[in-house]
This record gives sequence, C-alpha cells and structure tokens, in this order.
Amino acid sequence: MSAPAAVEATERAVVSRDAWASLAACLLAVFMQMLDLTIVNTALPDIAGDLAASGSAQLLVVTAYSMAFACTLMTAARIGELIGRRRMFRTALAGFVSASLWCGLAHRADELIVARGVQGLAGAAMSAQIIAIITAAFPPARRALAFALYGGSAGLAAIAGPLVGGLLVAADGFGVGWHAIFLINIPIGLIGLALAHRFLHLDASATGERLDVLGMVLSTRGLFLLIYPVTVGHEKGGRQRF
Repeated sequence: MSAPAAVEATERAVVSRDAWASLAACLLAVFMQMLDLTIVNTALPDIAGDLAASGSAQLLVVTAYSMAFACTLMTAARIGELIGRRRMFRTALAGFVSASLWCGLAHRADELIVARGVQGLAGAAMSAQIIAIITAAFPPARRALAFALYGGSAGLAAIAGPLVGGLLVAADGFGVGWHAIFLINIPIGLIGLALAHRFLHLDASATGERLDVLGMVLSTRGLFLLIYPVTVGHEKGGRQRF
C-alpha cells in the first residue's frame, strides 16, 4: 500500500472510531433522558411517603420533567444550531447529571419538583442535538444503522423505566431508597461526558444569525399553555369541564 493510501485508510479508521464513540455518548444521553420519563412511576409511593408529598405534588414530580422537556425542545435545537452542537450537547449533558444529583439529594417535595423541571430542560437541550450529531458524524450509508440504534435505545429505556425503578427501590443499594433512581444517572452521564469530550467534533454554525428571543418566549409560553392543561387537567378537575 502506498503512503498516501495508508494515510487515507488511517484517517478513515479514526473518523469511524470517533463517529461510533460519539454515537455511544448520544445513546447514553437518550437512554437517560427516556428512562427518566417513566422510572419515577414505580418509586412514587416511596417518594410520597418520604417527602410527605400531596397528590398535586406527586403529579408534578412526574410531569414537571416532561413539561419542561416538551416546552423547550424546539428552542434548544435552535440554540444548538447557533452556538454549536458539541458545546450545547456537552453543557446539557453536564446539566442533566447535575440535575439528577439534585433530584437524588432532594429532601422536600417542592425541591424535587424544581429539580425535575431543570432535569427536563437539560434533557431537551441534549436530545435536540442528537439527530444533527448523528447526521454529521455518519456517512449516508451508515446512518440507517446509527438511527436504528438510537431508536432502539430510546424505546428500550422508555419500556424499562418502571422495571428499573422498581428494582432500584427494592434493592435499596447503599440504603438510599428511591434516591437511587436519580443517582444512577451520574455514572452513566459521566461516561457520556468523557466520550463526548474526547470524540465529538462539531463546530458552531457560521450563519451569523441571532436567536429570536421574542419568538423563543412566545413559543415556550404557547407550548406550556397547551401542555399544562392536558397534563394536569384531571388533577385540577378538568374532566368535569369537558
């Protein structure tokens, strides 16, 4: 093999390794994000008993995450486009790990609700970057496999959430009880951060555009006004109104 051909083959191998490692970071991120949509369900009785949470507080522990995620996903995608997918993904993943630690250390129901909201914001910010990262990291011939792994990880996490939550609470490792359902994200997230720091290489967009702050506020507010009644309407007596 000639020297130029050897160099080209080596470069292809490095790119392939970086792409797969970047995908691994994305899969860990989406697994955590989807897991936390449902993992809290089976632990809710223990959370309610430990924190003396009312029915409304229990509902918000479950829904604060999904509402924050849904209301900010589009804005997070736009911000990532402007400041760079790599920077946004790494910052959001670090934020998700930190919010998970906050959830795991919460001692009051209102504190846990706020922490879950922050966790949802961070989850939206990192999830909004993943499709763009995969598209940029993989050539067209490999994208189908990459997206299949992405979809499989997301689906598996959503299904496994209640089971994993129940196992963690029942096992009561280190005597932390329900706190384990959030603390489990810390080692997973740190591995994802290490992979993203080492192998994820995406530059910021050079469009020169600015973030439409007014549009962002209106979009987020509009989504909240749409999602909040649907999410908590039953608890607030919404069934009687329809």
